[in-house]
Amino acid sequence: MIIFKIHIMKIKNIIIFLAIFLTFNIFNQKVLATSINPSNLGIVANDIVQKIVIDGNQAYISGNFTKIGPSIGQMGMFNLSDYSLVRQPKPNGAINMVISDGSDGWYIAGSFTKIGDHPTKRVAHINNDGSVDTNFTANVNNTVSDLILSNNKLFIGGSFTSIDGVADNRIYIGALSPTTGALDAWYPGSQQNPVIKLAAYDNNIYWYVSNLYYIYRANNTNGTKDNSWSITLNNSVSDWHFQNDYLYIAGGNFTTLNGN
Repeated sequence: MIIFKIHIMKIKNIIIFLAIFLTFNIFNQKVLATSINPSNLGIVANDIVQKIVIDGNQAYISGNFTKIGPSIGQMGMFNLSDYSLVRQPKPNGAINMVISDGSDGWYIAGSFTKIGDHPTKRVAHINNDGSVDTNFTANVNNTVSDLILSNNKLFIGGSFTSIDGVADNRIYIGALSPTTGALDAWYPGSQQNPVIKLAAYDNNIYWYVSNLYYIYRANNTNGTKDNSWSITLNNSVSDWHFQNDYLYIAGGNFTTLNGN
């Protein structure tokens, strides 16, 4: 593994908790058997269901399966005291990133266009009880790969080119209101390729541009890009970390940094 250590500036003690929640799929979803109670989300078996017999408020299911459980789609929430599942509205597409909202809730980003019946495109806010925040409605026209919460803004990066229905107004990077999901004025300019990684440190937002292997930064308040600072690599980056005035770039396929 190659690790580069780069001095950037005096960094404040900021801790941002990011939790990657990959697609959650307990069972091979071959069969969906709907519940008697329409308020439930249904169950999934890992093989063929041959017969369902209803007796009062109970359903007896038989077939070739060996596992059966709730259908939760791409998102799950569990009670850590007893590992019980908290039922949630289901997203209709993939989730690429989950971060804390600082109040026991979450922001999620991906390729979905609604959560349950609530239309919110590619970014959503989940309350601390697992319900979707219907006051938050984003309108991003393509996949969001990463997001961070900093300076009361929700910064997003991905393969999108439009936010709030205005063509080409945000090319691969932008910011939303963390309360409503509306477009924020912050913008460092269009990017050459999709942005797949973001970080926030010492009043700056850092982003990594895929395939071109550039890292840039801009002020987290007004979006002014620091044209005197950039990093160029010769191949992809897997992870990075900021600590004690240094940026550590670890993993990936790169072998040189700024030509060295």
